[in-house]
Amino acid sequence: MFDYFVGFLVVLLFISFYYLLGSAVLKNQDSFSKSIIFGYIVFSFFTAIFLIPIQLLHLSWNLANIFVISLCLLSVAFIVFRIKNKQISFSLVFFKQLIKNNYFLFIISILLIGIYLLQFDLIWINNHLDDGYYLVKIATLPYLEEPFSTSYSSGIVTHSVQFDSYLLSSYELEQSIYVSWFHIDPVIYCRIFLNYFNYFLVANTVCLFAQTILGGMRSLKKQHFQYFSIILIFFSFEYLVLQRTGLFVVQDSWQFNSAMWYGSSIGRMMGLMWILILFANISKITIKEIILAFAVSIVLISKSAVSLPIIFVGGLSFLLVFFLTGNKINRLIGVILFVLIVLLGLILPDSEVRNSLIINNFLKNKYSIVLIGSIVLLAWALFKFKKEKTLVRSILVLLISTLIILVPEINDSFEFISQYDFVACRFQTTLFYTIVITGFILFLVFIKINLPKLYNLMIPVSLGLALIGSVLTTVPIYGNPVNTIKIMLDNPNIMPQSTVQLSKELNKLPGEVNVLCPDWINVDNHRHSLAVMLRTYAPNVKVISALPRFSVPEGNRYANFKQDQQNVFTHFVSNPNYLNFEMLQTIIKDYKINCLVFPTDCFESYSLNSGFKFYTKSGPYYLYLKV
Repeated sequence: MFDYFVGFLVVLLFISFYYLLGSAVLKNQDSFSKSIIFGYIVFSFFTAIFLIPIQLLHLSWNLANIFVISLCLLSVAFIVFRIKNKQISFSLVFFKQLIKNNYFLFIISILLIGIYLLQFDLIWINNHLDDGYYLVKIATLPYLEEPFSTSYSSGIVTHSVQFDSYLLSSYELEQSIYVSWFHIDPVIYCRIFLNYFNYFLVANTVCLFAQTILGGMRSLKKQHFQYFSIILIFFSFEYLVLQRTGLFVVQDSWQFNSAMWYGSSIGRMMGLMWILILFANISKITIKEIILAFAVSIVLISKSAVSLPIIFVGGLSFLLVFFLTGNKINRLIGVILFVLIVLLGLILPDSEVRNSLIINNFLKNKYSIVLIGSIVLLAWALFKFKKEKTLVRSILVLLISTLIILVPEINDSFEFISQYDFVACRFQTTLFYTIVITGFILFLVFIKINLPKLYNLMIPVSLGLALIGSVLTTVPIYGNPVNTIKIMLDNPNIMPQSTVQLSKELNKLPGEVNVLCPDWINVDNHRHSLAVMLRTYAPNVKVISALPRFSVPEGNRYANFKQDQQNVFTHFVSNPNYLNFEMLQTIIKDYKINCLVFPTDCFESYSLNSGFKFYTKSGPYYLYLKV
């Protein structure tokens, strides 16, 4: 419970810090959400421009820690300076109004965490094993001799000659620093409190986005904007149910359900909205806008390099809309820019696979009442509010973005920038999310204009239906939600307690420890990916069984350990006999294994002939060490 108490205080500290920093930068407190978002972007920018070079140059973690401490102290000094100069002020009336206008943002973030915990199968399989990189990296970075040359799930130093694009993301490094400062359990921090903060961040982004595009509509009071974040509950519907029903189909939608704490989730959920919030209402492009665009680009890349298509397509779409809707000279510039895009498409190679994936994802949503309905509402607003410049620009940016990724030849530059098929599809996810968010905002505006008596009723009705749907969609996949809650209560680390205990037991072992263990195990009648998470609390061991998922480059002594080698261990566990034992002995010898972890006592009768001795039993696991 201590970790939960610390986590609660950390989240309050983050929210307060970013709010105060944003207010200090903006010199006003007109919008809570605006202060939060701007504070977060400003701090992330200065963090990124120092932490990214530290990673690229393979410098020490301690240097990064010293810099973040210094940056925090400077930020606090700046905030104090603004307060002393009365550019930030507080009063009881102010706090009452702040709570009234923003309380729902806190509530919806709590609801999203609750729904996340109901989808525990994703947690048990560690987000399709991706946590073996992201979470284990956050947990172990402070303890590694070579923190930026290590394969985190296995603990093996790689020294790859190829450029590692992950070094452009400083997000996990920054989070590892906070985990170190507050001595909080890294799993609880990431899966509960960092998850909550990022949900809170996206809720504030939706609120500020609504304030931005609806700024000219005086019929909406300040306190109304927070309720637009209700749409986020829909995104938390169980992703397999959404896919099977065709209600809403996007690439990796499970990441909103279970991995909002990822750095990539920040770009995917908020990237386009941030671009529109910052630039949709500008009247001209000056050096200030160019610097701001550069800063936001750095921030998005620092969260995840897969944000590059968001920056490219979002920025390009905005420039086309900005120039084509401007004066005569601007329209000429817009035409020239469009011609250049077409020419670039003719020069760059076409990716038929990428193009086909994008088209198929559109077709999968052809009966989606959510996406199609949102598009209809965007079209309605385009004509209904044609004098609302910011709203019209935002809708046109979404339209142009769709054309840039969909139209052959024009989309070649997008396909080239994406590099990988999944990156291209993830931008499409960002686009779809932003369209649906905009559609929901316009849906409530439509109700406000045409059915004003129903407007106040629509807020609780929308929330109630979304919550019911989010819970019911988990039942076909995960079963009774009450049973799920019991499992979560029995595993307060938000990871099987047996895995936590085993990892901590391994951390006690001296010297170089090379572990061979099950890659998958059954816990609470659900599959759990054990191997990739074992180093969470044991940063000094090497887990060889994690290599089939997170391989090391050719030339490394462990490069040939693939799934076939891991299967030798699996076959022995499932069918212990002399032939399988001899094959296992070969693996042990070839990869210098000196620690074996078995889910049963299947190895006891073979241990004397193997050079291993029983060490201890940790939960259901039997540990043997090389004599």
